[in-house]
Amino acid sequence: MALRLILALALFCLPGLALAAGAYDPSVEYRTVETPHFFVVHAVGYEAIAIRAGELGERILPRLTRRFDYELSGRVTIVIDDQTDVANGSATILPSKTVTLLITPPTEVSGLEDYDDWLESILIHELTHVVHLDMVYGLPWLGRQIFGKYVALNSYTPAWVTEGLAVYSETVDTGAGRGRSSYVDMVLRMAVLDDEFPTIDRGFRSYSSWPFSNVAYFVGGRFQQYLAARFGEEALAHYHRAYAATPVPFITWLASTIAFDATLESLWGDFEDETRRDAEATLASVRSSSVAVTEAKRLTWVGGDLLGPRITPDGKWVVFSTLSPVDGARVRKIPFDPTATAQPSSEVLVDDTFSKAFSFTRDGKAFYFQQTEINQRYYAHNSILRYDLSTEESERVHVTSDDLERFLAPSGSLRARDPDVSADGKRLVFVQTLNATNRLVLAWLESDGVTLHPEVIVPASADVQLSNPRFSPDGRFIAASRFLGGRRDIVIFDLAGNLVEQVTRDRAQDVDPTFSPDGRWLLFASDRTGIYNLYAFDRETRRAHQLTNVIGGAYQPSISPDSGYVVFRGYSSDGFDVYTMPFRPENAPAIPLTKSPTVALDRTTKRRPSLSSDLAPPPPVADLTRPRPLPDGFSVRSYSALDTLLPFRDNWNLFPLIATNEREIYGQLSHFGRDPLDQHAYALWVTYGTGTQFVGGGATYSNDQLEPTFTLGASASARTFSLFDDAGEFIDYYDEKSLAAAFSVGLPLLARHYLSIGYSFEDRSPFNVPVADQLARAVRLPADGRFARVSLGYTYNDTRGFARSISPERGYSLGLGLSGLSKGLGSDYEQIVASGEARGYLSLPYSPKWLKNHVIAARLSMSLGGGPDLAERFRLGGVAGSSILSTTTTNFQPLRGLRTASLDGTALLAGTIEYRAPILWVERGLGTFPAVVRVLHLALFADAGRVFESLDPKSIADDPLGPLAMSVGAELRATVLLWHNLQIAGRLGFAKVVKTPHPTIDASGLFFELGTPF
Repeated sequence: MALRLILALALFCLPGLALAAGAYDPSVEYRTVETPHFFVVHAVGYEAIAIRAGELGERILPRLTRRFDYELSGRVTIVIDDQTDVANGSATILPSKTVTLLITPPTEVSGLEDYDDWLESILIHELTHVVHLDMVYGLPWLGRQIFGKYVALNSYTPAWVTEGLAVYSETVDTGAGRGRSSYVDMVLRMAVLDDEFPTIDRGFRSYSSWPFSNVAYFVGGRFQQYLAARFGEEALAHYHRAYAATPVPFITWLASTIAFDATLESLWGDFEDETRRDAEATLASVRSSSVAVTEAKRLTWVGGDLLGPRITPDGKWVVFSTLSPVDGARVRKIPFDPTATAQPSSEVLVDDTFSKAFSFTRDGKAFYFQQTEINQRYYAHNSILRYDLSTEESERVHVTSDDLERFLAPSGSLRARDPDVSADGKRLVFVQTLNATNRLVLAWLESDGVTLHPEVIVPASADVQLSNPRFSPDGRFIAASRFLGGRRDIVIFDLAGNLVEQVTRDRAQDVDPTFSPDGRWLLFASDRTGIYNLYAFDRETRRAHQLTNVIGGAYQPSISPDSGYVVFRGYSSDGFDVYTMPFRPENAPAIPLTKSPTVALDRTTKRRPSLSSDLAPPPPVADLTRPRPLPDGFSVRSYSALDTLLPFRDNWNLFPLIATNEREIYGQLSHFGRDPLDQHAYALWVTYGTGTQFVGGGATYSNDQLEPTFTLGASASARTFSLFDDAGEFIDYYDEKSLAAAFSVGLPLLARHYLSIGYSFEDRSPFNVPVADQLARAVRLPADGRFARVSLGYTYNDTRGFARSISPERGYSLGLGLSGLSKGLGSDYEQIVASGEARGYLSLPYSPKWLKNHVIAARLSMSLGGGPDLAERFRLGGVAGSSILSTTTTNFQPLRGLRTASLDGTALLAGTIEYRAPILWVERGLGTFPAVVRVLHLALFADAGRVFESLDPKSIADDPLGPLAMSVGAELRATVLLWHNLQIAGRLGFAKVVKTPHPTIDASGLFFELGTPF
């Protein structure tokens, strides 16, 4: 009956609410454009983009080959991904050379805004990664022949090396890039002027202080530009080749001495000195300018990023969004009083949202903003929401059924951003993303404020990117920032989408237009002096005025309703904050707005390095939404995972692992493969132990072509148990052989739920058995025989953590597992095993700053078995543990202060509560040595638990606390980044048992362990 119940539950959970665990939507058909050096994988409808990516790749790769004197073998796979509205990319050589391009171009506030051609820029960056990571010479080349792509010395470097080199390439091979960006200039300038310049050991991706992971890109990229300028590009390439030939990873001094005759640490210091000289020269220039240095009042101290400050219609508040290392993405408001001397306190309006634009209704009772949402689990697209200040609730705007086909993306999202509502509250303008381009949409609003009747007024056009549209106060015009042909300019449209005026037309980055309340002035931000400042264009006199002269940067102006003040997004070495100053545009100096001639692509460089003379322009951007002829040597066919899945197709890998314990030396060789769309994946391994003298191995295969994930596996292994007698004395080792096979189906539900169902069979048999009298003295022998079970698992996870978190800080997770052993399934046993675990995290409300990121964490675990054969038992005790969150049953839970697994029974109940507090953020290492101490933190804990031999209510009621074990203690923890990529936590603790059912199992005292309990 119990088994039938489990099977019934399993079948009930199978219907099609579930979604696949793969990264790509299985309902989408993918095709491949094959070129001489690339497989370009793309969804149907993106063929034109894929062809252009192939053309660009064929032009870029020979240049990289010449620069680094290294030629790739085989083809590189390029995946065209339009499932997100975030601009990014990735590259790997393991298991095969794959580049993923997130083709949505970056917005003007991202730090990626300076580019000539987004597809070209990101492809240069990612292909540089592939060439750099794949380099191998000398002894490592011999290792590559055996162990495959695991032997890639340039993979074992700090992030600033790999990302900085890619930024170098995107800069010298285009007229823009982060190496020429005024935004990046600003970040480095303010850091060095405030003595906050990052040291070489801080160039890793998870750096928790501003500018976060961009240290690797911004500072690493400029450092390698400095090396190329000082020693020559060939010396820079020589360094990377020399490191790729070093037989021992993580040793940089040898390669740097060969290439530069100096260590990287000393050269980094020289680079900082040069950056300081440049910054001080810029500072002197700002101070000597005819425009007075701006003295703006700072209103916030975020310590991270901040976007979209907007003054409310009544002039009493400023609303903005922040990305803080302390509490993540939030929409906040502060009171607006330019004359106040005290720092205003902020109020959180919306959690987990980082919107670049806000627009208020005329009465000020609501505002519109954008939010990136997970749509149908595969997509992360933008939606526009309306926040009601009285109800404190958000509602997504939507179109009617008549407009679904024209405006709704396959993800179910509008893919809309940058909303602005007209002064009369009747219309909403926004930018809608479409196939690597975007278009301007004007919508009539119904009285509910969320139902739209949209019309496209500026259609999508190749190489055109629109952002930040703003209505004029009279509602007749819309100003926007438009990227076209390498230029980002301010333009004005009428309500029919006709171009009324080009306010600017030059190579400067002109962004963030907004009108003054009377409509006379059009404000915008521009880097035309090399520093982002605010400007005001007088629509009456047709003259522009420079409003600010800052040392950092000024962006996103918003004018108070009385036109007395302007607030803006300002920059310091801490990051971005809200600033304000009086608005007096008529008193600001006038500046010329010289319009450059119209060109197809402007590659004019604003700073060194100069553009290479032999750099060919990218292929022209055609209409990417329409089919185009195939170039010679190109072909198109259906996607096939066999292009890259199997071994020996330039994706061979073999990973060796050696481990030891008190009994034996254990070795393993493993190989894995997967295709670029993650539709297929497999792993193979072989093992050997010197103690058991057993040769084992196994294989797994998973398939994500359909909605669920199907996994099949088989293995042969040996495990060793220590036998003890009644007195706790060690007798001998007991070896057990396991032959196992399993099949499972994983079903993600929405974004946070996961359901699994599976069947497994295992045949356990003893070998290398001790003599009979030793077995007779043993307290308990492991169960052997056949174990056949069906299992169900469910997990939910809604936890949150931030850059400065030492632990998850908000939310909870839940895991439930149920499995049944049955003779009807082929088992020798009949048993039902149920397990569950819940975890909860609560960050303390912090008024004093020293309480930031302090967390109360709690866990409750339960496991029980029932049935005639209690083959599975549960153990309690020790300082390490495992979790039900993998949706499998578990038979061990920790309880600090007890001997490991010293209590066992047929059921278990355990709980933990911890107070976790950061002590010191260090984030320092020794130069390029592959170890960085990130943070020291403290945990005070209380553990409790008990095991049961019987769940008889009477016996439990008679002595409910008798078998209970409890301990209290403290741990000093350190989070360390090893080998540049592996983050681990070590803990030195003291536990004191305050209650135990058996004094002999009390192991109170000091302990050290890697990893955290949960």
